[in-house]
Amino acid sequence: MAHEQRVFTRVPFGQAVRWQDANGHDGTGILNNVSRSGFSVLLKQYLRPGPAILFTFDDVRYADHSVELAAVTMWCKPVPNDPERFNAGFLVVHGEPQTLGAISEVFYAALAANAAGQPG
Repeated sequence: MAHEQRVFTRVPFGQAVRWQDANGHDGTGILNNVSRSGFSVLLKQYLRPGPAILFTFDDVRYADHSVELAAVTMWCKPVPNDPERFNAGFLVVHGEPQTLGAISEVFYAALAANAAGQPG
């Protein structure tokens, strides 16, 4: 079995995030961690791997707006001993000019929160 190696450092980050899929379903979650290429989120429902989801980070600003990022659902699995909650991993879709700046702002906010000793 091949060992998956992460290219980017992941930083813990306990910020709330909102999401919406292409069918209009939406919800909220709590970030587990973030890197420059993606993030993982604790959710209250299962999200099928594959489709892109639009995430809004209300507490992180870029270009005077809340950060919005499209990300592809890479995996989603139940939290052990809590089948009503799910951990999911997302890969940021780098299709818009502002995407790199936006994910960088989320990453820097996570670094700042960790440096200050705060969860998010």
